[in-house]
Amino acid sequence: LGLVQEALGFPDQALDFFLKALKIRERALPSEHLQMAESCYCLSLLYEKQGQYDLAFELAQRALKIREKKAIDNNQMIQQIKAATERMKRLSTSSNDDCDSIANNPRS
Repeated sequence: LGLVQEALGFPDQALDFFLKALKIRERALPSEHLQMAESCYCLSLLYEKQGQYDLAFELAQRALKIREKKAIDNNQMIQQIKAATERMKRLSTSSNDDCDSIANNPRS
């Protein structure tokens, strides 16, 4: 449902569904289940679109760790998540640098 809401242009509703799915999966599945990785990755992409790069990076890293531990998993998906994680890390770092710059150089 989160993917549908996102595709329809309702990111707030998509976020609600993605978070609910993650909470359900956290209660019902082992912490390293592939569906946990799926939920984390979907959330990371949505947070990235919303400019919440720190959250996006954390969730993408979590998804990547799960995928890497599952040797049966698709290598293409691992590469896709690695690329997204690196992108989010760069965005998170540059976003934090921009905030530091503004805080240290306030306009009069």
